[in-house]
Amino acid sequence: MPKVSVIVPVYNVENKLPRCLDSLLAQTLSDIEFILVNDASTDGSYDILLDYEKQSPERIIVINCEVNQRTGGARNAGLDMASGDYIGFVDSDDYILPDMFECLYNKAVSNDYDIVDSPLFITGTETIREPIDDSFCDRILAPYERELLILSDGYIVTKLFKSSLIRDNRIRFRPNVKLEDADFLLKAVLSAQRFGNIHDYKYIYDNTGDPTTWSVRTTDSNEFDHIYSLLEEYGHILKSNSVAKECQNAIKAAILHFYKTGIFCCIHDDGTEMSHRELTNLIKIRNAKNNIFIKGYDNPYFQHTTNEYTIDLMKQIDKISI
Repeated sequence: MPKVSVIVPVYNVENKLPRCLDSLLAQTLSDIEFILVNDASTDGSYDILLDYEKQSPERIIVINCEVNQRTGGARNAGLDMASGDYIGFVDSDDYILPDMFECLYNKAVSNDYDIVDSPLFITGTETIREPIDDSFCDRILAPYERELLILSDGYIVTKLFKSSLIRDNRIRFRPNVKLEDADFLLKAVLSAQRFGNIHDYKYIYDNTGDPTTWSVRTTDSNEFDHIYSLLEEYGHILKSNSVAKECQNAIKAAILHFYKTGIFCCIHDDGTEMSHRELTNLIKIRNAKNNIFIKGYDNPYFQHTTNEYTIDLMKQIDKISI
C-alpha cells in the first residue's frame, strides 16, 4: 500500500501537462502513486499521459473518462482507485516542488493529523497565500477553530488528507460543476479531528491563461447555476450535519457570501435593467437562501468582510416579489 495517492484531473492541457508530470515524478517521497484522470480531453493530453505511464508504470495509473464530468467527477474517479494512506490533489496546469509530499506526509504522521496544509505560491503576482495559523494544531479541534478553518478560504491542492477521513465520512466531489472544492473542504473540516500545517510553500499555482482544470465546455452553464448548486449543498450540510450546527455562524457567513456572489451574477454594474431570466435567477437564489435561514445579515463574520452598501442591497432584494 502506498503512503500517498496523488490525484490529477486532466483536461485539454497538453502544453503544460509535461511540466506537471515531471514535478510529480521528481517527488522525494517513496511509496507514492499518481492517479492521472483524463477527463475526455480533445487535445493530445491523453497520449501524453499514456507515454508517462509507460515510463513509470510502477507509480503512474491512468484513468480515461469518455464523458467529461469536470474536475469534481474526475477527482471522484481517482478517489475510487486510490489506495494510499493519505490523498493529495494536484491540478494539471500547476506544478509542485520535489519535497512537497514528503514534507506533508511526515507532518501528517508526526501527530496523526487528518489534514495537513501548506502555503500556495501564485505565479504572475509572485505572491504567497499562507494557510491559517496553526496555533491549535496539537489538540482536537474545537468548534471555534473549525469555524476559523471554514472561513479561511483554503485550497484543496495545498493539502494532504487522511484517506480514512474521506472514505469513512463518504466525502465526494460534486461532478459537472465549478466550485466543487468548497463543499468538499467543508465536509472534510467538519469531519477532521486534527489539523496541521507546514510553513514553506510547495505548490506552484500557474496564474497564466484560463483555468483548464475547470473542464470548460462550449455548452457550459452560466456562473449563477454553479453558485446556486453550491448554495443548496451548503444548506443541506448545515441542516443534516450535527457538527455543522456547532459552526453555524461560519457556515451561514459562507452561504451569505455565495448569495452575494449570485446576486452580482444577475445585476449589472452599469445600471442596465435586468432581463427576465436574470430577475428569475435572482428570486431563485433569494428563495434558496431563505430556505436555509431568513435573517442573518448581522452575522459578525459576514459583516466583517462586507460593506454596508452591499448588505443594504441584499436586504432590498429580500423584499422583491414577482
